[in-house]
Amino acid sequence: MDLEEKAGLICVLWDIFLIFSAIYIPSVWYTLFWLLESGNIFLEVIGGIGIAAAIIGAMIMVIALYYAIVYIFLAIAIIITLGAPAVALYYFLGLEHSLILAGVITAVVFLYLIETRTVRVEHHTVTIALNKRYVIKR
Repeated sequence: MDLEEKAGLICVLWDIFLIFSAIYIPSVWYTLFWLLESGNIFLEVIGGIGIAAAIIGAMIMVIALYYAIVYIFLAIAIIITLGAPAVALYYFLGLEHSLILAGVITAVVFLYLIETRTVRVEHHTVTIALNKRYVIKR
């Protein structure tokens, strides 16, 4: 690992640590505000960057949590929608016949997708003059 990669990893880990500590430890906010009001420009910049990183990181975490919850509910809905008929077929037909039926349905779906997605090449001959003909392929 090169020096640049190590420095980048340290910066990312420090930012993650800062985000989590600013969210869960209230004294970090007081420290960042103290740095922001210290009068030393270097410490003010560090305090401002820390506050901005903590706020942006908290927003990203809230958005990620929202999407995670939405995707969990979507997965549950898909499982219920597709899983309930599959379980019913398993109980009615048994394991062997339900696997055969699933294979047949899969083959039909694949054949349908292959047939509807194929490209046909059409040849059209355009006559411009008696000795000039062009073949157009689409």
